[in-house]
Amino acid sequence: KEEAGGGISFPLARVKRIMRKNPDKKKNFGQTSVHAVATIAEAFVGDLVRAAYAYTTERKRKTMSLLDLGDTIKNIPRFEFLDAPGILPDVTQAIKRARPAPAAAVPDP
Repeated sequence: KEEAGGGISFPLARVKRIMRKNPDKKKNFGQTSVHAVATIAEAFVGDLVRAAYAYTTERKRKTMSLLDLGDTIKNIPRFEFLDAPGILPDVTQAIKRARPAPAAAVPDP
């Protein structure tokens, strides 16, 4: 949902549900801890998006792509932990799916 300041706010019920999925932690979380985790997650996502947007504008484009996020994760040390299998889809596969293959030329007889 939208905050008054123009930022995005994660739904606290969903954050709490995600926190409960951790098998190593207790299942009861106070509202304060859920709010703290949501606030930290919002700040992290905002930081990641701002950094990826810098790659988008550097390429003189208006729309952020998966390639921009991938470059951000690979080139900025604080996001390196996200560069693991299964976290971000393979960018090269996404690009191949987005662009149709050129039609094969028919050889002249």
